[in-house]
Parts: sequence; structure tokens; C-alpha cells
Amino acid sequence: MGERARHGSVWMVAATGAAKALGLGTQLVLAGLMPRGEFGIYAIAISLSVLLSVMRDGGLPAVLVQKGRRFDLYAGSVFWLMLVINTATGVVLAAAARPAASFYHQPELAAVIDLFALSLPLGVPASLLTLRLSSAMRFTEVSLVQVVSAVVRNVLLLVFAWHGWGARSFVLPVLITNLSDALLLWCLTRYSPWSRPPRPHRWGKLLRSGRWVLLGTFAFALGNNGAYFILAKILPNEVLAGYFFAFQLVMLLGVLVVSNSYQVLFAAFSRISGEPPRLRVAVFNALGAVALVGSVASMALAAVFQPFEQLVWHGKWSTAGSAIMVLAVVWPTTTVVSVMHAVQAAAGRFRLWGCMAFLTAVLSIVGSVLGAWAGRSAFAAAIGYGVGTLLGMQVNASYSLPLVGLASRTAMLRAARPWSAALLAAAVSLGFARLAGDARAGLLVAALSFALLVYAALRLVARDSLELVVSSLRSTLVSARLLPR
Repeated sequence: MGERARHGSVWMVAATGAAKALGLGTQLVLAGLMPRGEFGIYAIAISLSVLLSVMRDGGLPAVLVQKGRRFDLYAGSVFWLMLVINTATGVVLAAAARPAASFYHQPELAAVIDLFALSLPLGVPASLLTLRLSSAMRFTEVSLVQVVSAVVRNVLLLVFAWHGWGARSFVLPVLITNLSDALLLWCLTRYSPWSRPPRPHRWGKLLRSGRWVLLGTFAFALGNNGAYFILAKILPNEVLAGYFFAFQLVMLLGVLVVSNSYQVLFAAFSRISGEPPRLRVAVFNALGAVALVGSVASMALAAVFQPFEQLVWHGKWSTAGSAIMVLAVVWPTTTVVSVMHAVQAAAGRFRLWGCMAFLTAVLSIVGSVLGAWAGRSAFAAAIGYGVGTLLGMQVNASYSLPLVGLASRTAMLRAARPWSAALLAAAVSLGFARLAGDARAGLLVAALSFALLVYAALRLVARDSLELVVSSLRSTLVSARLLPR
């Protein structure tokens, strides 16, 4: 089980890494291709869509995964119920499109929200088929679909942006990949949940089981994208675009670890939830490994962003630089929280899972809004977000880790060691880059010095976590015959 979970983690992270690398490249191209104001319009649209899509999926995906071997028995009911919920949610979202465009004085906003509304029911088949693969721990196939989807989505995004579709370019590719993903997943699974009877008499019980999952799922989306509709009334559109750009750039790397860690760990922890000693060791090791990968990814961005921005955009996004520094330092806490959420879900404590996720989202939004109100800048909003997120992590740890017999302080120290090593390496590398003179030399110095320093620092203060990550990667590459045994 441990080997399958570790191999699954590496495959998922590798696939999402490829997808996010492509997404990052696309984001960098769009940053030069698209006017800054279009990023602000998209930020408002996605924030309102998250807020109005509170019922999306009904919390049913997690309920279906926890059914385990009874997946087939409930798949038809879950599919049809999700389709009904998402269609109704799409209708509500479309009804709000015109009033929202008028309220924010952005005519293009209505079309973007309409596209979001259409994407909700179209995404149900791919969602169910992905669950089918994940519940069977077939993470290699899930990874394949992720990579193909990312390639199609990002290529289409650039095509639409090049032809002047503006903020709509962010959403149109999602509609297309919803359909292409479903087709590819069906070819891999030959599984047709839509052919199974809906059994409406089960819907009430499923909704009751999923109500706390629904709260948690909504909370994750709210925490990542929910603040913009308030920030749009505090910050000018250009400043909002800078904060949105910074947040999305950091989140591109963060989601690489967060979403896949949760998906793999939830499945693995669920299978050993009846064996407390094994579960405790697994959670303790996962905290160190996930914190290491998340910290290295986000701190690397902090180390190289300033010289990279000067080299590529010549100051166009310089105002986002300070916000990226703050967010990159804070974001690894969300990777640690993903382990806690996997523990809660595997134990069936969905009420705790939902409440903790919602509390964390509210704290981060309140923090970013208060920061923006006080400082009127992207940097101030990032500081506020960071304070709220750290508070949420502490509360989450105090309630979650005792479920597996771990002391909150001990577990947090396990995660803090790789985080501190990566932070030190990023700070020193950034200092070296500023001494280099021109942007090209600064970028090279920052990248090389960070790679060397972070490895040395991890070997010094987090050697056990580093060895766990390296051994997991090596064993997966060996099993895939990419390395000799």
C-alpha cells in the first residue's frame, strides 16, 4: 500500500508538474500578450463564480470515493445527482451575469460568467470517470489525462488570446477540455455511469452525507479565488490585476503539491484508517515530504522572479514582485494543511474537514481584504492573506493531528524544517542575484545558487524528509524502467 501510494504521488506530481509547467509558460506568454485589465476582469468573474457555485457537485465526489468497493453501486446515483445540481447552479450563475457586469461597470464580465455557468454541467462526466480511476489507485492513467488536458487547454488559451477574445480566453478552453477529457477517460475506463439508473430515493442520503464535504470543497475554491469580488471595490483594476497575477503564479506551483497530495493521501489513508500505528507514521512522513516539495517549489519562484520579470517584461509586472515574495513564503502552509485534510476525510470526519476548510478560507479572505484596505496595494493584500492563512493552519493542526495521535507541535516542527531551509536558500540567492548587475546574470545566479543552497540546507536540517522524497522518486522511476534497478 505504501509503495502504491508513493508511486501514485510521484506520478501525479510529475504529471501535474508537466501540466503546471506548461500552464506557467502560458501564463508568462499571456502576461506579455494580454492587457493587464483583462486579468482583473477574469479575477472578478472567477471570484463571483466561486461564490455563486456554492452547491457545485454537492460534496458528492468525496462521498463516492469513501464508498470504496461499493463505488459501482452508487456511481449512477451520484452522476445524475451531480448533473442536476451543477445544471441548476449554472442557471443561477448565468442569471447573475448581467447584474454583475453592470455593478462592476465591466460589460465583458457577463460573457465570462456565462461561460463559467456552461462549464459546470459539462464537467460532470470527466469528474466521475476521474474518480473511477482514483478509487482504483490507477494514478498513472489519471496523470496521462491531466497532461493531455493541460496541453489542449493551454494551446487553446493562447490561440483565443491571440485572436483577441480577452478574458473569455481563460474559460473557453475549459469547455472544450471538459468534453475531450471525458472522451479520453471513457476510453481508459470503458465505464459509463450515465447508463446506470439514477435511483432518486438515494439522493437525500447522499446529500446529507456530502453536506460537510460540500462546505469544504466550496471553502477551498473560496479561499483560492473568493476575495477578488471584494478587492475589486477596494483596489484599482490595475492593482487588482497585479495581485491576481501574483496569486495565480504562486498557486500554479502550489496546486502541484496540494491537490495531488490530498488526492493520493486520502486514498492511501482511507485504506489504513483502521491501523492507527501505520497511519500515524504515514501522516508524520507525509508532513515532512509534502512540506519539502511545496517549500522548494514556491521558494524557487521567490528567488528568481525579480530578475526574470526584468528580463522578460521589463517592469510591466514589477508591482507584483513584492506580493509574490510574501505569497511564496506563506504558500507551503497550504501544502501542510492538505495532509491534515486527508487525515480528516480518511477518518470520515467530514464535518471537521468542512468546518476547518471554511474557517481557513474565511481567515485568508478577511486577512487579504483588511490588508488591501489598510495598504491599498498588492503587497498589503498578500501580507493580510499570509496572516490569515497561518492562523488557519494553527487551528487546523490543533484539531486534526490528534486524530492520529500526533502532537501538533511535533508535527509542525517536522514540516518547519524543510520550509526554513528553503526560505534561507531563497533569501541568500535573491541577495546574490541583486549583486549580479544585469537581469540575465541575476537570473542565472539566483537559479544556480538556490539549487545548491537548498540541497545543502535540506541535507543539514531535513535529511530524513529529503531522503524520503528522493527514494520515492527513484523507486517510481525504477518501476517505470526509466532507471536501472
